[in-house]
Amino acid sequence: MNKITFLVFILISSISISQVLDEDFEGTMGANGLPTGWTETGLSTDGIWSVGDATSASSLFFSYSAHTNFAYTNDDDCNCDKSADRLITPALDLSTLTTVELTYSLYFPNSETVTIEVSTDSGVTWTTESTLTSNSGWLNNETLDLTTYAGQSNVLISFLYNDNGDWAYGLGIDDVMVDELPTCVSPSSLSATNVSATGADLSWTENGTATSWNIEVVTAGTSPTGVATTTGVTNPYTVSGLSSATDYEFYVQSDCGNGDLSSWSGPFSFTTPCAIFTTPFLEDFNGTTSVPNCWEEAGSGTPTTGPSSLGSGNWNFGDYLNDSSNTISAKINLWYTGKEEWLISPEIDITSGSFNLEYKVAETDYDDSVANEDGGMATTDDEVQVLITTDGGATWQNITTYNASNVAALAGQQESFSLAAYTGTIQIAFWASEGTVDDTADYDFFIEDVAIVAAPTCDDPTNIVVSNITETTAEINWTENGSATEWEILYGVTGFDPTTAGTLVMDNDGTLGETLSGLTEGQDYDVYVRSVCSSLNSGWVGPVMFTTLCPEVTSISVTNITGTTAEINWTENGSATEWEILYGVTGFDPTTAGTLVMDNDGTLGETLSGLTYEEDYDVYVRSICSSVDSDWTGPEMFTTGTLNVSSEILSDVKLYPNPTRNILNFTADIKVEKISIYSILGNKVFTLNPKDLNVSMNLESLQSGVYLVKVQKENAVKTFKIIKE
Repeated sequence: MNKITFLVFILISSISISQVLDEDFEGTMGANGLPTGWTETGLSTDGIWSVGDATSASSLFFSYSAHTNFAYTNDDDCNCDKSADRLITPALDLSTLTTVELTYSLYFPNSETVTIEVSTDSGVTWTTESTLTSNSGWLNNETLDLTTYAGQSNVLISFLYNDNGDWAYGLGIDDVMVDELPTCVSPSSLSATNVSATGADLSWTENGTATSWNIEVVTAGTSPTGVATTTGVTNPYTVSGLSSATDYEFYVQSDCGNGDLSSWSGPFSFTTPCAIFTTPFLEDFNGTTSVPNCWEEAGSGTPTTGPSSLGSGNWNFGDYLNDSSNTISAKINLWYTGKEEWLISPEIDITSGSFNLEYKVAETDYDDSVANEDGGMATTDDEVQVLITTDGGATWQNITTYNASNVAALAGQQESFSLAAYTGTIQIAFWASEGTVDDTADYDFFIEDVAIVAAPTCDDPTNIVVSNITETTAEINWTENGSATEWEILYGVTGFDPTTAGTLVMDNDGTLGETLSGLTEGQDYDVYVRSVCSSLNSGWVGPVMFTTLCPEVTSISVTNITGTTAEINWTENGSATEWEILYGVTGFDPTTAGTLVMDNDGTLGETLSGLTYEEDYDVYVRSICSSVDSDWTGPEMFTTGTLNVSSEILSDVKLYPNPTRNILNFTADIKVEKISIYSILGNKVFTLNPKDLNVSMNLESLQSGVYLVKVQKENAVKTFKIIKE
């Protein structure tokens, strides 16, 4: 702040009664470069202490904040021993004072040692009265109670600076006053902690007995009014309602009661951080020649380690493509090895919705708009990575990389990357590396118009329907929920991975729906569908499963029929190599009964055996495909052959009673060789070799039902049907 304004501000708060010293370092300097009566001691070789403004006091690696003239020491400018630089006031007569207060301003941003010391023996010995604390900016109107020295007539006060052997630091002292201690002492050691985008905790040291204070908070560069913005506060005090990314200063005044107010202390400077940005976000870099507000740069670190040396770097801001007719962009010159430069965005909230990262990128010759004559990035091991963090910079993930195999266009190119995989609060970084090879290419790499925007929407289709399924085709339809006029269909054998496999079919004929062809009969398939929009696709919807048909056999034929066998053949209409034959007495239900025969020997056709003479049979055949069987074809009816002439010898055989409960009687006029009883399914359940012409058979163990009884004599066989009750 302006020194004159500040002094007026102090004066309207407190009127000096018996001021002993008032030095603002604005007057004529003595032969030693200091105000009259001021002295210095030390070990440095640069004159120890000097007087000047911030420009003259600053050096290459250490800078003072803007200020009017002040006393300073700077070990960067000297590069010498600054372990004992003492700035000493004139001898002070405090004999008329009953209390003593020292007031001063201080610039001390680093961690060296600074003490205020007092001597009453002309500097032979010194007593330390205060060890000071560093601060990022100027501390104004700091006070120290030196009442211990009231009444003495030869008092020296010194500011002692010790750089502790470090380098590139310094100390500034201004506005030194010694006066009667007021009845209401000013607070000191102002501080701001827990600084957020909209508030901060303000605190200070009370040097008297006050329990109430007044606060004035102003934006930096604004002169204080001396009128409190908040009165009667406690220590500490939380100020709210501040603006993000803004420099502030605050002042404190003690209220000792009954209208007794101290002079104002301050200002103490602090800066509110940037608030988290919301979407849509755009940084066009226009109107800036340095890192934009809320952005950061860093001069070292890799994508693995993250950035270091925050606050310094080599990104520049100038005409896009080095063409003065263009707007401003960020650019980095890549030439010498070892360069690792970060340009980091502020925090951006992408919690609600789906977003894309967009920006322009280009490459030109150094400080020119033409191509680099050495080939630029294409001939180097240089790279520029675009990175993202979702954890405040703890880790960084790669979005894309520009290198020898991915070179930015000379005329520039628009880039867009989906951020659908990320959520929460993010930061984007552009990391430029010169690599390890000392190549000759000297070129500029540009970043322009960095934006986070809502991703274009492409609605998912719904209601996938598979119809008109044949052995080799299937018709696919769905519901389009947006404005897409093109779609992709992906299909494959059930269980395929749609991210790596499948057959893709494009539906771009303007009519929704597509017929898949060339399918395998009897196969299970999965199908997915997605909409194709102008700049992106919807997600895949599916899978919906369907199975192609297994073709039915045709033209069943029954040939070479005998009394107990029959040969079955048919026509295969697909590629099946296995079949099932189901047969039974005519009229049987093929869903619950019948005898099943498997034909899996690789040759179409099968001979049925064990049939009954003079019996009517039905036969069905079906193909077995990979995932499904065909429907049954049939029935095809046939009748087994009759007995031959020799069977007449069995014409007088009788079985009774029929039906029977337990005992079945057999009579014949000749002796037979064998009597066999079969279930209706063809299973033999009873066998007898009779020795007599009249035999009684106990069938108590048989279940109720229909049975076939075969009576055999030599080559003659006669079959009877009986019912067991």
